[in-house]
Amino acid sequence: MTDPKTTARGTVQRLTALRGVMDVEDALAGAPVRVPMVDALDACAAAWSAARIAAGTAQSVGEDARDARGRPMRISW
Repeated sequence: MTDPKTTARGTVQRLTALRGVMDVEDALAGAPVRVPMVDALDACAAAWSAARIAAGTAQSVGEDARDARGRPMRISW
């Protein structure tokens, strides 16, 4: 993404990316009342990432770093 998610251009960039992996309009239509667009798009991206993690097809950065409790510290998508 090249533009902030709070701008019209940033919103369009995120919609375009998400359309390739989900029915984003259907997901947004089912959002609770008063959910801001930026939060709904973040939720769609998180749902896509979670599905990829569950399917074992996600990519990650962070290697084997762990926090003080031993939990993995990485970013996956």
